[in-house]
Amino acid sequence: RSLKTREKTCTPEHPFVSESLEALGVALVRLGQSAQARRLYDRSLSIREKVLGSTHPATGEMRLKIAGQTWMAGDAAAALDNALRAEAILRNQFNQIAPALSEREALQFEVDRASGIDLALSALFSLTEEKRQEASRQVWDAVVRSRALVLDEMASRHAASTSSQDAEIASRTRALDSARNRLARLVVQGPDSKNPERYLGLLAGALAEKEEAERQLAARSAVFQRRQELSRTGLQEVASELPSKAALVAYLAYDRLGRYPQGSTDSRAQPKVPSYLAFVLLAGQENPILIDLGSAKAITGLVGDWRRTAVSAPPGILGAAQRAERECAEAGTRLRQAIWDPVAAHLKSARMVFIVPDGAVNLVNFATLPLERNRYLLEVGPLMHYLAAERDVVNRRQPRPGAGGLLALGGPDFDAAPGGTKPPTHASSTTAAMHADGTPNGALPTYRSPAIACRDFSTLHFDPLAASSTEVEQLGSIWRSGIRGSSTGSGQVSILAGDSATESALKQLASSFGVIHLATHGYFLQDRCDSSLASIHSLTKAGLVGNMDSPLTPRESPLLLSGLALAGANRRSEAGPDDEDGILTAEEIASLDLSSVEWAVLSACETGVGEIQTGEGVLGLRRAFEVAGAGTLIMSLWRVEDDSTREWMLQLYQERSKGRMTAEAVRNASLTLLKARRAKGKGTHPFYWGAFVAAGDWR
Repeated sequence: RSLKTREKTCTPEHPFVSESLEALGVALVRLGQSAQARRLYDRSLSIREKVLGSTHPATGEMRLKIAGQTWMAGDAAAALDNALRAEAILRNQFNQIAPALSEREALQFEVDRASGIDLALSALFSLTEEKRQEASRQVWDAVVRSRALVLDEMASRHAASTSSQDAEIASRTRALDSARNRLARLVVQGPDSKNPERYLGLLAGALAEKEEAERQLAARSAVFQRRQELSRTGLQEVASELPSKAALVAYLAYDRLGRYPQGSTDSRAQPKVPSYLAFVLLAGQENPILIDLGSAKAITGLVGDWRRTAVSAPPGILGAAQRAERECAEAGTRLRQAIWDPVAAHLKSARMVFIVPDGAVNLVNFATLPLERNRYLLEVGPLMHYLAAERDVVNRRQPRPGAGGLLALGGPDFDAAPGGTKPPTHASSTTAAMHADGTPNGALPTYRSPAIACRDFSTLHFDPLAASSTEVEQLGSIWRSGIRGSSTGSGQVSILAGDSATESALKQLASSFGVIHLATHGYFLQDRCDSSLASIHSLTKAGLVGNMDSPLTPRESPLLLSGLALAGANRRSEAGPDDEDGILTAEEIASLDLSSVEWAVLSACETGVGEIQTGEGVLGLRRAFEVAGAGTLIMSLWRVEDDSTREWMLQLYQERSKGRMTAEAVRNASLTLLKARRAKGKGTHPFYWGAFVAAGDWR
């Protein structure tokens, strides 16, 4: 009736007629009348292409409907073609809208937007082997262009604002930095228990100020050229930049779409199975290899099992330690068989592998996966390096002229007063008596993360890190002796330690150095501690405060839930409204200009961990440094012990001083520690040598 009314009162090609045709087509599909529905869909598409244009979002959404209908009808080739064409249109819509959004809004838009990727990936497995090879290249090309769109948008926007000579842009950049810092301080300090309503008002105001500053800056910044360059980067451009004897391996988490269950005609009953697959491309190879890895639930479970055995130090008792190492090897073997062996079978003679992880695979260091005879992938190769997106193979950074040298921060005095002034009654932690392994007398090994658990962030205490002070001093000596084979070969060294390891000093100096090394406590809240955002939600849920809607939820604000502890962190509650509080959140890091930084080395716990968003990677410290412009991030995937981390880092810089590229330096540092433990008859549990990975520029 709606269709007849609109055909009568509007022109036959009016968009309203197209809407009614689509709605009637959906109803017919659910009734099992697929052929009749397809005729209506085709007519609706024809109207939209003629009236709105072939690239209009409504046209893309109609193509996606047709893709779904043809998939249900058993025509995988037609479904694939329409899904890819729809994805190109809808991706372009996102790229046009993203500049008007804050980062939080853009991330949510990317989650919610219609996409043809899942259907295209599902259709691949229904094609003949011959057709699948060519189609795999087309689908992976769409994935390359659609992956990490928000990350690229934010990084491009940030780079444009920090490099611009425009006075208005500079002013708006300062306004955004101020709003970010204000929001971060509010989240760190948490609500006043006597007046939580006032806190929510302040939080809402700070968030609104930050997001408005983001929008204004985006509207003013000229990032269109950078965005156009990225949109032109597809699989062909990536393949042409692969080094000789290298391979690219991309993991994808997606919903594999089935067809109607037997006896059902309702499209709402269409099965969706969360799954993983991998694409493999060897240098010089024309078409990629498609590998079905199976259920995402199974793989996520295997990752979880392995991490439970790999990320904690084995017990000190010999028998228990051996049992823990055996359990880790068993879990690691199962994981390797699921996500690496199917890929390795196609790598042939590749000497270097670029890995683009997705989903839970972001939390795996492949080098630590075990092989037969008590060996690890680290020992037999190939050389591995991680990328946030396939496009990172192409991206070549242009370090700022004159930038170089080492900025090393370690051993912060967490009990210093806000602003970095040390209280006269406090004894320096670095003068305490030490064991030979670097741990204080009478103490257990110290980790570079807070205690295992705490009530909420306000109660979180940071213990001294004796070995980190020694670490930065020794790194300074290595650096002064000469770093070769790096664009950051300047002998300039600046050490920030004790009560000098402050937020203000780091923020002021970071943009002038080629390498920044941060040896301190790292944290990611919600896994061990409630953030102030979670606390306020808990108060509301328990009815202890009035009905208040927080402007942020922990799920929406991962950059506010992770950070690094600097001087004064234990006295953060004493900081005034305009003082630095000793907590450098990922939100604040993202506002820094790190375009001169070749290496950002996060010598702390779990600096590569955060909230995982499929297609966008890990949202936390890692993302903050990427947005800020750092070339390569060296980070940890689990809690690391103070003294063994120092040993690994010293070896890393020794390798770099020999001119090793990043991937080689990271591999050799881990390999050296592993061999040393084996030579001394100690256990080879990955906890001791496998926490750190590098992502970004591999050179």
